[in-house]
Amino acid sequence: MVQNRRQPKLYNDVAVVDCGAKGEAIAKKDEQVFLVKNVVPGDVINIRTIKGKKGITMAESTAIVQYSSDRIIPTCSHFYYCGGCNWQNLKYEKQLFFKQKWVNDTLTRIGKVDTSTMLPIVGCEQIFYYRNRLDYGFSHQRWFTPTELYDKTKTIDKHQPAIGFHVPGKFDKILDIQHCYLQEDPSNIIRLALGRFAKQHKYEFFDIRRQQGSLRSLIIRTSTTGQVMLIVVFAFETSERIELMMQWLKNSFPVISSLIYVVNKKLNDTLYDQDHIIYSGNEYIEENLLGVSYRIGPKSFFQTNPNQAAVLFKQALDLADIQPHHRVFDLYCGVGSITLLAAKLAKYVLGIETVPEAIDWANKNAELNKLTNVEFIASEVNNQLEQDFIDKYGVPDILITDPPRVGMEPAVIKKLLNLAAPVIIYISCNPGTQARDLQLLSEKYEVVAIQAVDMFPHTYHVENIVKLVLKSI
Repeated sequence: MVQNRRQPKLYNDVAVVDCGAKGEAIAKKDEQVFLVKNVVPGDVINIRTIKGKKGITMAESTAIVQYSSDRIIPTCSHFYYCGGCNWQNLKYEKQLFFKQKWVNDTLTRIGKVDTSTMLPIVGCEQIFYYRNRLDYGFSHQRWFTPTELYDKTKTIDKHQPAIGFHVPGKFDKILDIQHCYLQEDPSNIIRLALGRFAKQHKYEFFDIRRQQGSLRSLIIRTSTTGQVMLIVVFAFETSERIELMMQWLKNSFPVISSLIYVVNKKLNDTLYDQDHIIYSGNEYIEENLLGVSYRIGPKSFFQTNPNQAAVLFKQALDLADIQPHHRVFDLYCGVGSITLLAAKLAKYVLGIETVPEAIDWANKNAELNKLTNVEFIASEVNNQLEQDFIDKYGVPDILITDPPRVGMEPAVIKKLLNLAAPVIIYISCNPGTQARDLQLLSEKYEVVAIQAVDMFPHTYHVENIVKLVLKSI
C-alpha cells in the first residue's frame, strides 16, 4: 500500500541494521522495515516516513540518537546532497564487508549458488581520485541546498548558473560542485576555470526544461599516463563563440592532449550518434594496463577506475588459467581491454562487441600492441554463436563474458549452453543480473570460484567474477 505523502509517520529510536542494494541503509522498528539515506549500520535514529511500497517504506532521518562506531565524517563537503559517494560516511573496511555480503546474499537468493567457493573481496588501495572520467552538466540556475534556503542571514540570487552533477531524482537540477574527490587534478582546476570564463564572456548555461542556452555538458577523461581529454558539449552556439572558448582552453591548459567539442541540438544527452570535432591534439588518450597499451576514443567505454581495472583483469585471468594452446572468446569486449591481455597468453582470442566504434579502436589497439592472434567482430552478441559461427570458429577452451548491467539476453545464455565451452569466466558490475544468469547457466555449469572486486569506493557498486566449469556427464 502506498502511504500518503501528506501524512508522514514519525518513529523514534529506530535501529539501522544493514545496507541495501542501492546504497540506502536498512532500518528496522518492530516488524517494520525502512530504507533511509545518509545513515550507516549501527546508528540509532528518529525518522519521518516518505513513501511506502511492497512492504518497505522510504524514510528520512530527523535525528541521530546514537552514532555507529563505523560512522566517519565524510571528506567531501557535497556529500549530503550529491548522491555520488553515498557511503563516504562509512568506514572503508565496512564498505567492503557489506559489498561482500551483498554479493553473497544475491548469488544465494537469486542464483541459488553455493557460495562456499567465494574468496575474500579485493579492496581498492586508492579510495579517492580513482575515476578516469567525469560527466558534468551545465545549468542556467543552480540548485540550492536546504541549508542555504533556510539561512535568513543571506540573500540568495536564484539565477546563479552551475557546473556540476544532477541532484538525485531531479533531472533538471544541478548541484554546483566546488571540489570533487573522484578525479585527480587538473579536473577540478579546468572545470572551475571554464566556469569563470563562461560567466565572464556571458555564455548561456543550458536550461533543460526550455531547451535553451549554449553550454550543455562537460566531459573530462584522464589516464594513468597523464593524458587529458576534454569534451565540451554545446547546445546552440555560433562558430565564433565556440572558437573563442576552445582557443582559450587550448592556450590555458596545454596539459589537454585531446580537445574536442560536440554540438548536440537533440532533446536528450546521448552523444554516440553525434559528431565529435577534434579541435586540437589527438582523437584519443592512451592507457596502459598490465603491459598492454590502449588508445581510447571519445566514444569508447573503458573501465573508469584504471588502476583497479588492472587488479580486476588479473584476478579474472588468474581464474581463467589461460594456457598457450587455448582458444578464448571474449563477449562484450569493448575496446579490447581484457581481450588483448588474454591474447598475450592464448593461442587465439576472438572478441565480440556491439558498438562498431569500439571495435575500430580494438583493432587499432591490437595493432598498437603487435598482437596478431586476436580477431574482433562488430555485432550484437545475440546475432553470433549460431551453428555457422561454431562451424567457422569452433568451441573455445575458455569463454569470457563481461556484459552491461542488464546482464546477458536469455537467447545468448541459450546459445552458451549449446556452445558448451569447458570454462566460462563471467565478470559483472551487477550481481543481481549475474545471479539470474547463473541460475540459467546452472543447467550445464557449476560455479567453482567467486571473486568480488571493489572498483568504486564509497559507492554500493561492486564487480564480481565467477568461474563456471561444464558439468561432467
